[in-house]
Amino acid sequence: MRTPPLLLPAVAYRELTEYFDPGSLNRGVAYAQEKRIVEVAWFPDDSVIEAFVDGSYSYSVHVELVEAEGPRELDFMDLPLLARDRADELQWFAPSMCFCTCPVQRDCKHAAALLRWVTALACVQKFGGVGHLSPLADAPLGFAVDSVAEAVVCRNEAEAPFRQLAPIPHDRRGTLASENPVGLPAEEPVQNTPPAWRKALQSLYVEDPPARGGLAIAFELQQRTSWFEHRSRGSAVVSAEDAVDSDVHVIIRPMCRGQRDSWIKGGLTWRSFMSGGDFRFDREQASMLGQIYRLYLSEGVGRAMSEDHINLSIAGSKFMFELLDRARQMGVAFIGVAPIESVQWADNASFEFSISNAEGTGSNTEGTREHSGLQLTPTLTIDGEPVRRPKFLGSHALADIIIPGEDDAAGESDDNTSAGEGAATGPTAASRPGVQSRRGVQLRIGRLDRTAHEGMQQLLLSDGFTVPAEDREEFFDEGLSVLSQAAAVVSADPSIELPDSSTPQLNLTASFTGDRVDLSWQWRYQLPNRCLPLNPPAGSEFEGSAGVAGSAGASGQRNIEAERGILAEVHRQWPDQAREDTLVFEGVEAAQFTAEVLPQLEASPLIEVSVFGTRPDYVHIEGTPNVSAVVNERNDWFDLAMSVHVGERELPFATVFTALARGEDAVLMPDNSYITLDHPVFDKLRDLIREATVLQEWTPTKQRIDKHQVDQFKALEDIADSIEGDTEWFERIRGLAQAEELPTAALPKGLHATLRDYQREGFQWLSFLYDASLGGILADDMGLGKTVQTLALIAHARETAAGEEAEPPADTSAPASTDHPAGADSVTGTSAPFLVVAPSSVVGVWQAEAARFTPGLDVRVMNQTSKKRGTSLEQARSGADVIVTSYTLMRRDSEEYTALPWAGAVFDEAQAIKNRQSKGFAAASKIQAPFRLVITGTPMENALADFWSLLRIAVPGLMGAYRRFNQEFAKPIESGEAPERMLLLRRTVRPFMLRRTKELVAKDLPAKQESIISVELTPAHSRAYNTLLQRERKKVLRLLDDMDVDGNRMTVFRSLTLLRMMALDPAIVEGGSYSSIESSKMQTLLESLGRVIDEGHRVIVFSQFTSFLQRISDELTSRGAAHLYLDGSVPMSARADLVTEFQEGSAPVFLISLKAGGSGLTLTAADYVFIMDPWWNPAAEAQAVDRAHRIGQDKKVMVYRLVAQGTIEEKVVELQQRKAHLFDSLMDGGAGFARGISADDLRELFGEADG
Repeated sequence: MRTPPLLLPAVAYRELTEYFDPGSLNRGVAYAQEKRIVEVAWFPDDSVIEAFVDGSYSYSVHVELVEAEGPRELDFMDLPLLARDRADELQWFAPSMCFCTCPVQRDCKHAAALLRWVTALACVQKFGGVGHLSPLADAPLGFAVDSVAEAVVCRNEAEAPFRQLAPIPHDRRGTLASENPVGLPAEEPVQNTPPAWRKALQSLYVEDPPARGGLAIAFELQQRTSWFEHRSRGSAVVSAEDAVDSDVHVIIRPMCRGQRDSWIKGGLTWRSFMSGGDFRFDREQASMLGQIYRLYLSEGVGRAMSEDHINLSIAGSKFMFELLDRARQMGVAFIGVAPIESVQWADNASFEFSISNAEGTGSNTEGTREHSGLQLTPTLTIDGEPVRRPKFLGSHALADIIIPGEDDAAGESDDNTSAGEGAATGPTAASRPGVQSRRGVQLRIGRLDRTAHEGMQQLLLSDGFTVPAEDREEFFDEGLSVLSQAAAVVSADPSIELPDSSTPQLNLTASFTGDRVDLSWQWRYQLPNRCLPLNPPAGSEFEGSAGVAGSAGASGQRNIEAERGILAEVHRQWPDQAREDTLVFEGVEAAQFTAEVLPQLEASPLIEVSVFGTRPDYVHIEGTPNVSAVVNERNDWFDLAMSVHVGERELPFATVFTALARGEDAVLMPDNSYITLDHPVFDKLRDLIREATVLQEWTPTKQRIDKHQVDQFKALEDIADSIEGDTEWFERIRGLAQAEELPTAALPKGLHATLRDYQREGFQWLSFLYDASLGGILADDMGLGKTVQTLALIAHARETAAGEEAEPPADTSAPASTDHPAGADSVTGTSAPFLVVAPSSVVGVWQAEAARFTPGLDVRVMNQTSKKRGTSLEQARSGADVIVTSYTLMRRDSEEYTALPWAGAVFDEAQAIKNRQSKGFAAASKIQAPFRLVITGTPMENALADFWSLLRIAVPGLMGAYRRFNQEFAKPIESGEAPERMLLLRRTVRPFMLRRTKELVAKDLPAKQESIISVELTPAHSRAYNTLLQRERKKVLRLLDDMDVDGNRMTVFRSLTLLRMMALDPAIVEGGSYSSIESSKMQTLLESLGRVIDEGHRVIVFSQFTSFLQRISDELTSRGAAHLYLDGSVPMSARADLVTEFQEGSAPVFLISLKAGGSGLTLTAADYVFIMDPWWNPAAEAQAVDRAHRIGQDKKVMVYRLVAQGTIEEKVVELQQRKAHLFDSLMDGGAGFARGISADDLRELFGEADG
């Protein structure tokens, strides 16, 4: 017989539970039981053990061990019962590393099987075979081998070689003294490789789990003889009589099947299932038993008990019985230990008290029953059957001990007896010392449908109690509610009617505190008397249920179906009520609810209303509101005293104002009256307040209207039933609201021109403004005769001042003509003259136009400062009708111009003073004149701030301070946040701005055709541009986040200018550094000019860069082409001569800088216009084009804009379009809006597309 050379290793089960996951360990133990381990090899020098384990196919397993310090605490999993006292005779190890050729590779079930198997071999080797160690068969190690030699193949050098495990890498076996088993020479490894198809399907194999044994829970009865025994085990019950008569506890313990298929303890305790259970048993059942024991320990009771038992009689948690029920449903058998023959698990247990008239406490006749005492009798049932011998299991379950055959109530064991239930047999049950199977009993257990605390248990175990007749009423008022909260209460006497516990009453509590009411909606139930939330909490047992739901505990049941029926009817009558559990109304909402809704709720039989606090007496005011206003004139505005009446009651206007301004639908007055604000009168008043608050900062206590707010005057007249006070002004400006209602003024006889219809209308409008001492903006398109209309007004004003008669209206059928003879008498009067301020280039035009159309006016041009002139302004203007000067001179002599009074002030081409921070704007704003006229074809060039500046000069009080204008109009419109503000802005300024387009009024004007010429840069020009672009882009993009810094803004725009110049002509950039590179635009222009001039056309060429114009001039001169040149350096006296020479002479080309000649010139001789460099102000370009396309032009005008491809100029054109859209929305009623030049615009201008 062969024997192994050395003692085999043993590995304690607890070592395995700490090393392997539960799933791998349990499956590995099953493999060991099935003897799947073959050819074990033990390498004692290296503490390595190897073997083959059969799974889907045979796997090679390699396990490295470390010696344990000694045998750990052992349990029934480690050794046979009779060998446990000899544990120290074994050599104990622990796993440190496990490898396998299976797909898992590390720490798998095959390694666990090997360690479990080798431990069994070590026991057999040390303690002998199965034959003489019979308890081995019943222990958890109960898989047997005949001998160690059966399993261990390798023993010494003389024996057959061991098949080395080829898949195990040498470097993972540690530093081994020998790679062979003890005493064996190395031989060629024998491979055990599966075929390829099996490898491919290897991961899909699912091995059938081994059959596992079931579990049972044994129920015992034990007497309680002392407090300590109550906490521990007590004494076993020895007979059915003792079980019936004694104070017993119900004890449970785990059981398993023995070899004879009987239920035995098998060394099990409750703690056996704390770590996931024994591999031998059904995993789910074992896990559930572990949960039961953990719950028991967590309750803090029974800690002094043995681990064998759980005392159900002192279980504190209702979940204990839920877990027991789940265990039963999983197949855990419920068995009884004598004298219990069977265990019946019921669905339900309950208790109640029945009320009847007490006998002997009064007559039981119909008339005297209500004066008798009451008897309350407890009843306990399990599944509806009375309980004869109740035993409470904690507070949540009830047990009954039934003696079979005692009476028919007990009956036979019903279908609830678990499968396999019955009296425990075998040595544990039948022959257990002290247990006698004389006469068996049945144990029936049910979970209580409500908690029975100790006091209630004592009451239920008694015979009940009696209420004396004199306490009957008090009991029904108080005691019945207390009792019904803990137990169900029923009437056993038809004469005693109890409240219906399933009928809900909808309850509303209204608590008043000042002008606030807090509402609380609840359901009220009786028996027990309780209040429940209006809406079941989310996730509760009531949510979504129907019918009667809930437990019969302290909260009682609730009838969800009845609640929904009541709510449906309430919502039908009052859709907004009883939606939330709590609701708060304050102010006018509280008043509306209290006065209108609460009385209806109180009258409803569906709702019980309780009111707390002082309930205010609110009054709803109804009727048509009447608005009146008292107007008091001040310097430039009118103070308003407004009031609102409904019937005889006057409403505090400040209160109404505040409510309307906030957009409220109703308002509560200080006297507890309230009124709804849904009347059309209030709608109009709300609109007036909203707009006036934007424009004038109205407050509840101060309302004023600026004299220029025509739209607000009209709105006030539309709202108010009466207006008193200083109303003369209303009458004077009423016509401004509609131009067709303006009074007709006779044309002055000193006007030597026949006005067109639209010019006549413009004159009427200007005359009205002048007579009303108002100002305005004349914003007609360029070329429509704004100058002649203004001269007509000045002549009218001077004639009126001189007291002269004006002639009847002239025939307007003929167009304006210049054929009238000059030299009419002067109309100079004694009043102050008019002041006309214009750009330097336009001053001469005014002088010429006045001599032409109003020769009777004494027009004097101030073309020098007072210092150079040698006379003061006051002296120079004496006796004059009109003083014409430039913005430059007005700024230089601003002290004189602003100190003198003027009959009126006219600011032509006023975009020149659009900058509100400039000295020119400051001087113009201070001019003393009752009438101010701003003339411009482009009242908004870049942003709405430009428009405010012009309005501030013309109509100072119309739009208020810039800060408020920017906040209420500019930012909301330009950012796109509130485009509707543009409508308010247009409506506000409409009476003071007149604009007509050429397309609308000058239909006989020849067409204008505009085109863009896309110029492709030459390669050299393109390279120079891109080089500069890359340099400037890096510089600019760092500065865009802080554009408010002046230095940053200047740097950014300098870079933009350099790029525009480079796109135009490299030779004008950086002092001629790129002079060798030809300008692509120059070549395109020269080619076009040659063709156009040959066809006999006259041409204007505009550019913003005089250096580029000079280069064009030099090139034309070198080619012998006649041309004229105008920029800012040309003296004013010479400009008119240049215009005349172009209009009447033969030079076909006029080179003009956009700034010097873009306005105020009439150049109708030209029919071709070239704009060499686009600018983001489209109005400036439009003005330039209109030098040619204006009244007097009889040819079609061709306009060409030259744009360099792939440069910043393309982005400038896109920006022009956006700005033009904003201008159209302001001037022509468009609904669009746009922005000024923002940081985002600049990022786009410097974007990659430009390069």
